[in-house]
Amino acid sequence: MPFLLCCAMAFARANPGMAMDPTVPKSLRSGDVVSEFHDGRYGRFSLRYVHGTSIVELRHAGRETTVLRIPRGHDPALVGAEMGNRFLPLSLQPYIGQGKLLLVVTLRTTGGGSGGQCGAGVEQYLKVADVHASRPRVIASHLIESCAEGTEFDSRGRKGDPFPSFYVAGGELRIRFLSYRNRLDGPFVGRLSADFQRVTIEKSHVGKREGDARS
Repeated sequence: MPFLLCCAMAFARANPGMAMDPTVPKSLRSGDVVSEFHDGRYGRFSLRYVHGTSIVELRHAGRETTVLRIPRGHDPALVGAEMGNRFLPLSLQPYIGQGKLLLVVTLRTTGGGSGGQCGAGVEQYLKVADVHASRPRVIASHLIESCAEGTEFDSRGRKGDPFPSFYVAGGELRIRFLSYRNRLDGPFVGRLSADFQRVTIEKSHVGKREGDARS
């Protein structure tokens, strides 16, 4: 199960009032999982993991955009990670004023059996959707958690936070990592570039970590 999903589920149990947050994923009887985002300028958006179809869709104004096609054997439901497909909460959406919406999608790492180092592992991606038009389109995708490539979040000291490794500083999204793509000399801070096409990785400062004062 992806780390962010574990944190979000624990936070929801400890804070039942957070169920009012529409971005919190909901499991439907059909097996689908839905996360919603509401914005006064751009309207309502729905991110839906469609059970049995191997796709994750972004829905808006009666139109659908496929944001992920799940390869055979990599369905996140096989490792209990389907609830990891969701929008980031409003506090972690610094670009919505630019018409850019952030979401995360999750895959099972391997397509084979459940044994081995990554048999129950996950790969999680941060995706950026341009929502200016009535049919949104994904303009960037970045691997942010990976069993296969040794990418692990740094969540130390943030108990009770559903996204303990994420924060906003200087109007940009930042993510804290213990390791990144098999680099073990962390911790690191990842910064999403202004054009959304890159995550720049920097060594984290020694001592008080960036983002610790996040409200």
